[in-house]
Amino acid sequence: MKFFTYGNFRAHEKARNISWLKGLDPTIKRMIIMRINLVAFLISITIMNVCASVHAQSVSLNFKQASLTDVLSAIKKQSGFQFLYNNSEIKNAKPVSVTIKDAVLKDALDQAFKDQPLHYQILDKTIVVKEQNPSMINRLSDFIKRIFITGKISNEQGKPMPGVSIKIKGKTTTAISGSAGEYRIDGQAGDVLVFSYVGYETQEISLSSQNSINIVLKEGNNELDQLQVIGYGTTTRRLSTGSVGSVKAEIIAQQQITNPLIALQGRVPGLQITQTSGLPGASVKVQIRGRNSIAANNNPLYVIDGVPFTSTPLERIGGINNTGAVEPDYSSPLNTISPNDIESIDILKDADATAIYGSRAANGVVLITTKRGKSGKIKLDASLKHGVGQVTRKRKMLNTQQFLQFRRDAFTNSNITPTAANAPELFTWDQNADFDWQDWYIGGKPRTTDASLSLSGGSEQLTFLLGGNYHHEGTILPGSTHYNRSGFHSSINYRSKDSRFNLSSNLFFTSDDNKLSGSASGEPFLASIVRQAPNYPIYDDLGNYYWAPGKTNWVAQSEATNMNKTENLNASLNLSYEVVRGLFIKANAGYNSIQGYQNNQVPIIARSPANAAAGGTSNFANNAIKTFLFEPQLSYSSTIGEGKLDVLAGTTLQQSNTRGQSIFLQGYTNDLLLGNIGFGVVSRQNSTMIQYNFLSVFGRLTYNWNEKYILNVTGRRDGSTRFGPGRQFGNFGSIGAAWLFGNESFIKETFPWLSFGKLRASYGTTGNDGIGDYGYLSLYTNSINYGNTLAIAPSQIGNDNYQWEINKKLEASLDFGFLNDRILFSPTWYRNRSGNQLVGYPLPAITGFASYNANLGAVVQNSGWEFELSTKNIRGNKFSWDSGINITIPRNKLVAFPNLDQSSYADSYVIGEPLSIIQAFHYTGTDPANGNPTVLDVNGDGNIVSSSFYNNRGGDYIIVGKTAPDWYGGFNNTIKYKNFQLDCFFLYTKQQGYNTYKRMGNFGSGSNATNVWTDALNYWKQAGDIDVIQKPLANSTSLQGRFNSSDIGISDASFLRLKTLSLAYHLPQSTLSALKLGDCKVFVQGQNILTVTKLKGYDPENANVPALVVPLLRQWAAGIQCTF
Repeated sequence: MKFFTYGNFRAHEKARNISWLKGLDPTIKRMIIMRINLVAFLISITIMNVCASVHAQSVSLNFKQASLTDVLSAIKKQSGFQFLYNNSEIKNAKPVSVTIKDAVLKDALDQAFKDQPLHYQILDKTIVVKEQNPSMINRLSDFIKRIFITGKISNEQGKPMPGVSIKIKGKTTTAISGSAGEYRIDGQAGDVLVFSYVGYETQEISLSSQNSINIVLKEGNNELDQLQVIGYGTTTRRLSTGSVGSVKAEIIAQQQITNPLIALQGRVPGLQITQTSGLPGASVKVQIRGRNSIAANNNPLYVIDGVPFTSTPLERIGGINNTGAVEPDYSSPLNTISPNDIESIDILKDADATAIYGSRAANGVVLITTKRGKSGKIKLDASLKHGVGQVTRKRKMLNTQQFLQFRRDAFTNSNITPTAANAPELFTWDQNADFDWQDWYIGGKPRTTDASLSLSGGSEQLTFLLGGNYHHEGTILPGSTHYNRSGFHSSINYRSKDSRFNLSSNLFFTSDDNKLSGSASGEPFLASIVRQAPNYPIYDDLGNYYWAPGKTNWVAQSEATNMNKTENLNASLNLSYEVVRGLFIKANAGYNSIQGYQNNQVPIIARSPANAAAGGTSNFANNAIKTFLFEPQLSYSSTIGEGKLDVLAGTTLQQSNTRGQSIFLQGYTNDLLLGNIGFGVVSRQNSTMIQYNFLSVFGRLTYNWNEKYILNVTGRRDGSTRFGPGRQFGNFGSIGAAWLFGNESFIKETFPWLSFGKLRASYGTTGNDGIGDYGYLSLYTNSINYGNTLAIAPSQIGNDNYQWEINKKLEASLDFGFLNDRILFSPTWYRNRSGNQLVGYPLPAITGFASYNANLGAVVQNSGWEFELSTKNIRGNKFSWDSGINITIPRNKLVAFPNLDQSSYADSYVIGEPLSIIQAFHYTGTDPANGNPTVLDVNGDGNIVSSSFYNNRGGDYIIVGKTAPDWYGGFNNTIKYKNFQLDCFFLYTKQQGYNTYKRMGNFGSGSNATNVWTDALNYWKQAGDIDVIQKPLANSTSLQGRFNSSDIGISDASFLRLKTLSLAYHLPQSTLSALKLGDCKVFVQGQNILTVTKLKGYDPENANVPALVVPLLRQWAAGIQCTF
């Protein structure tokens, strides 16, 4: 037996092959050799061509710390070669720094792959990239080169920053800073560390051989990186998966306002703010993306420093409302919040942003964050400003001679002979007197004064802020009227030395005092006053107030007063402790107490002689709402792969207690005693006690993968005592996702001018429990006694089957940034559908009840488009100009309403139309023969019926308009030149509204002798008159009602308004140093400066309500603000 080695075996095979070749025919042998030579020649030519092709390519590169994919893309464009690689392998490539010009392809590839854990191979026109298998020596070398980097991260105030994301660029290595801002990460020399945190500028640091790197992160100046407050957290516009709008303190400070919500007007897409009156303390109507509910609450949820805040007016008795009438619910508790105390206001709109608040967020959420102290040298901020105002618009009334002729024509047209009894204005009153009632009532020029003082500062561990503010405002009304507000604000923030324990406390207290002229009759003040006869005597011959039979002396009525005082205390405490790295235990505790006190006094002098015998009257009331909140939470942050995971879980325990009472007294014999409850006779009294409990569990999970793909999932289960047993709990949730496609390499290569791009979408459900308490119970009242015996009577029929109103929200949006984010543009589409509507369902009168709470199968849809554009037009050392514009195009409609034609809502709503439709007669003109108004007989039955044409109602009312806007928005400009800053903001709205024809009543009837506006001078006077309005009459007829109930009272109420104008000058540094000031500016501000509109009426901003509204004020103020 023979044993062969491997080498001997190969030698044996070679010898055998040679012997086989030698045995062939010589001719065949030559053919084989020639073919072998030919193949070898062709292979050589191919290799030479490939090599020539490789060497013939001219490649130029200039990259610094760029990703390998970016470099390969550049090579691909210049050479025409394709690259084939596995993404999972190439993502581990190191950043590339290379500068070559006109190099051959191979040299360029060698430079790109130098020191990379990859190698390449050229196959024809394709370059295959593969991962190298490191040798033991290379592995040992990499371990020796590894650097263990540690350090601390802080902000500009020196405070440690936990939760900062740290990663090595181009690798999967990531870390998160701890509670003290400390971090640890492994890297190598040449690696690039990337530090990023919400609301701060991203920083990159190249590693050499250092082992310790401390980082100070700066707050982001880019609009995309501005901090946005969301439910139980913060985000930025860049990273947000939801729809959030923000208004900062700088914008609020530029405006001459009392209610901070007015500062939001026109500045946030989808948010509609309407001032209901020019009177101080009046309420502000707020709608986020339209009206969702037919009958339930349509107000958003307000949260101040984490504590829910009521928007329900506290009035239990009458007060001056937006029309000037004595009616309840005219003021807003939000007036008690000083704009000076606010750091930011954030608006949450879509399901992704609002679902964390569950059942209370169907109509959106308004988050108000108050100011806090910052570490550093203790500083004193002081500001003072003084201003004056007047109404924006008036309408000219008929003077005395025009009015007298108007009345004569009215009597002639009615074929009634005027006498001193039925027409004292024509016989008894001074024919030459011409009193301007409009100017007397709303012609005042009230002055305002605002002052604030705050002390703030602290160390890295402890910061504080203590501040106070004062506001005084006169009113346009006659008499001694005013609105005063004063307040105190404090904030304390503490962080332990190891930064694991954090405490934050905020407290503010405000008290306001609102005194307005009142009414003894409750008539709509403004409409009645301005239409008073211009020659109506104010005093009789003895100097006493004159009272004509059946008429009101409004000067005497102004002796009555309405006094409202509100006290608001809001406190919050936030605790946080880091158990282990990334895991925090948190607790949020809050308390709010808001109390209102009222006293409406009608002295004897304000009563007509016919009623004076009853003496003076006084109405006292108080109402208090106290809210307790406790929210324990767990949060966890960690890195998973190339992404960051944030998890939040918590529960809400909330209780609100409402207590109120009122008492009405009469028989006061001395007007000086009206403020004393012991000197009147009790006429009626009542009291209320309500307890509202709310229990929830909630959670949120957010995963951000490499700042390219973000997923946000939210869930909440709520329980409310406003529903009966078995119906108290509801489940709500949302899912939101965002793709930051601007961070994709192929986008950067293809669109280098696109600096930012994001696609986001969300869907979810929120709920609404905005109905009265105890609606599921049958209630009784003791309003009527049986003789001297206390008795009770049914006041409400119960229904324990109604449940949550559900709002399903869907949204999609794109965000673009161009030219290094100098241009930002965002189009957004949304659709909200609110079903299971909560209504007060009407009952037949035979039941003894007007209605009961129930759910309807009706569905209300709000959809629309929102567009937002901001630009940095000019950026220079001395001059800059920024602009921003937004527009909202909302669409509201009733999608479904089962059996609408059989319900009590049949005259109010039409399926497929908005909830805000206006139904009225269509005015077809004035009959030239007799001057009577004519309207369209819609159904052609020969009868004019004052009811809806739709839903089988058989009437002649048709849809003639709507009170909701077609579109609205705002346009702002900020111009800075050296130390000057000019800000101007325009508000625009496309809408319909009510004009003065709607407010003219029935053109005077009998003894009322009411005046009208000069818009009515084109009334019919004789047969043949055309293009005129109806004739005036001295008696009431059904024809007059047709005029007043027709679409002649509806017209275009669109407007463009210069809403805010602010000019400020900052003192130069040399002056500040000489005066030992940190900062100082002087400024001039204007509000509601200029209005352009075609409306024949008063203020177009209030034209969407039928009643005549006290116009808004045009205000100017000048002031100074200094930091010591």
